[in-house]
Amino acid sequence: MITIDVKKFVDEAKLPPIWRRKVDFVLGSSTDPKVVAGVARRVGKGRTMVLLDSVHRAPHVLAEMRAYAQLVSV
Repeated sequence: MITIDVKKFVDEAKLPPIWRRKVDFVLGSSTDPKVVAGVARRVGKGRTMVLLDSVHRAPHVLAEMRAYAQLVSV
């Protein structure tokens, strides 16, 4: 699992061990091309589901959908 946020809300050292093993915390904007490229490298070609829950304004949601559409499985 990968989670992206512009602010660091969690002290990863305090998380349960399973979270540290299973969740990649990415600091940055979900629409930043470098962040999107990093996520694409991590995801590879497997089955993928993307959940969008950041800025709830149409332009930002559309930008996220366009950025991550290539990663989502049919």
